[in-house]
Amino acid sequence: MEDDLAKHPEGRIIAHGIRGIVRRPIADQLDEIGVRPRDISTILLSHAHFDHIGNVDLFENARWIAQRAEFEAMFGPEPEEFGYSFQHYRMLKERPYEIVDGDHDIFGDGAVRMIFTPGHTLGHCSLMVRLPRRGAVLLSGDVAHNRENLRHMRVPSFNADQQATVASMAKVVELLRVENAEIWINHDTAESVELPHAPDWIE
Repeated sequence: MEDDLAKHPEGRIIAHGIRGIVRRPIADQLDEIGVRPRDISTILLSHAHFDHIGNVDLFENARWIAQRAEFEAMFGPEPEEFGYSFQHYRMLKERPYEIVDGDHDIFGDGAVRMIFTPGHTLGHCSLMVRLPRRGAVLLSGDVAHNRENLRHMRVPSFNADQQATVASMAKVVELLRVENAEIWINHDTAESVELPHAPDWIE
């Protein structure tokens, strides 16, 4: 969510009747761990919905790695057809970017891997991060909105492609098994309460 919302304590309606509220701006959270937005060199976006892309303009020095299907939907003739707000990310096309197709090893060493998980949007992706102590963690984005949806392969009616969503959830379940990984589900509020938040570290 865009940091500017922090100026509105009660939040405001962003899109689709959804009220956006920001209690702690991401710029402040980064500052708490000694990082400035201009220090970030690479960004990845699970997808381009407003609640996942609101602060991309903060990272003016970062190279964006984008899935081709998501990029084409974002900058195609009718981005609003996919639930996107062009004004939130229009600057990305003027900054350095790299287009990839499918799974992609970000640094070439297996430490951070983009996992192609289309369905919620046409080019949705998740992120597999290998942490030194905790091990493999999949940041799932919106491949599933909570653990129950993942467990029962339930697809929200607003997803772009139902069959692709089910296939991506199956891919994720198998990946978790093969990698002996845990999954953090972005919109699972019960799970979020149990995870450390900035400025706490996860190793």
